[in-house]
Amino acid sequence: IASLLVQLNRIAEHADGSFRDIKLSSTGGESSQAPPVSSGAEPASPTEVAASLLPLGASVGPAGLAVMPYEITFNGNFFDVADFIGGLDSLVKTNDAKVVVDGRLLTIDGFTLKADQEKGFPFLAASFELTSYLTPPEPGVTGGATTEAPPTSAATPAATTTGGAP
Repeated sequence: IASLLVQLNRIAEHADGSFRDIKLSSTGGESSQAPPVSSGAEPASPTEVAASLLPLGASVGPAGLAVMPYEITFNGNFFDVADFIGGLDSLVKTNDAKVVVDGRLLTIDGFTLKADQEKGFPFLAASFELTSYLTPPEPGVTGGATTEAPPTSAATPAATTTGGAP
């Protein structure tokens, strides 16, 4: 969560607005509730095992990725809010079928715009419902792959004779 706060603050600074509030949401647009824990009569499914390793507040999303839903508030004028949305969108880019990641994958599941209570109109208080996607705890994004080649084993030749005189 700390790195998410840093990213949101940086985006808000570039948008000339102010990031005001963040809270973990009880429901998210892309998230689904974790499956119920096995009663012990049958072995736990891989999804149940994965859900047990997630941080508090996270659940397993529809694609099997862990998700955390948030509600955040950002204050600024209309163009500041538009720049903030653009900053969120720029964390992951595609270019010529290549994905360039400069932060975490976030989706905006919903938002509301209201007049800022302190500054009044034309300043806005924008509330966003976000879903943050987490990398799997094990084996991670590399799927257990390493940069080293697999170990080679010296093959022992099979015996060519079974013994006895020719």
